[in-house]
Amino acid sequence: MVTLIVWGVVLLFALLCLVNAVYIVGQQTSSVIERFGKFVTIAGPGLHLKIPFIDNVAENLSLRVEQLNVDVETKTKNNVFVTLSIAVQYAVKPDSVYDAYYKLTDPEEQIESYIYDTVRSEVPKMELNDLFENKNVVADAVQREVNETMSQYGYTITRTLVNNIVTDEKVKEALNAVVAAENHRQAAIATAEGVSQALILQATARSEEKKLQGEGIAKEREAIANGLAAQVQTLTEGAQGIGVDEVFHILQMTQYMDMMRDVAGNAKSHVVFLDHSPAGLADLSDQIRRGTLGAAAAESPNGNTPKASATEE
Repeated sequence: MVTLIVWGVVLLFALLCLVNAVYIVGQQTSSVIERFGKFVTIAGPGLHLKIPFIDNVAENLSLRVEQLNVDVETKTKNNVFVTLSIAVQYAVKPDSVYDAYYKLTDPEEQIESYIYDTVRSEVPKMELNDLFENKNVVADAVQREVNETMSQYGYTITRTLVNNIVTDEKVKEALNAVVAAENHRQAAIATAEGVSQALILQATARSEEKKLQGEGIAKEREAIANGLAAQVQTLTEGAQGIGVDEVFHILQMTQYMDMMRDVAGNAKSHVVFLDHSPAGLADLSDQIRRGTLGAAAAESPNGNTPKASATEE
């Protein structure tokens, strides 16, 4: 009976030793093995043996990329307080597991401290608008500085992101007001430019209209003059004994009667007072004749008044 008990204890102890001697390390994991508290080796993925009850697995370190999220409050160059949400992705370097385990007791806290230091050194150099436009500059600075420091402890920083920049609500309202004011200013400038272009086009159109009207009036007067000259020539050649003066009188009376007819037939015409007596008509005809002869004298090269009619002897 005693023998069976002894053998049972021996078998149980052997089983415990076997279980304690075998250990398994998972994929993307490294195990730190110690013997009586002293470092022995780093075990990679797979099945391993160790001295039972003497060697022990001190720590299983994951080699996968992990992410640390940190919110950092700081202020910009123009004294606006902002909160930056920083995401740092880090991992233990496979060849630096010893340093990662023995040199740092709390790697995340260490990384967080360096993030605070770097962000609060970079952001005060930038104004708020520049910060929003160049947030990658802050992310690159954090990755560069933190990676340089943590690499000596067995960690590598794979990626750093600035996920969000939060400002006070009053600051947001002020920025929105500034943007709205700028949009209104641009709209006012565009409207003023449109009105200016419209006025320029209208002035150009009026100028062209006046030009065309002037050309039309000139052509009209030229046609009238040619017609009158033709009529004078026809009357002087066709009617024997009628001089140029009499022809002028006939044409003047004809034009005068046409004018009176047009004035009387136009409903929009204003009241016109004219001396319609024979003496008045004669005086009007004489004034037109003298004006015509005076204009002809002014245009004559020698300054002499041309005769109204000539008699060949």
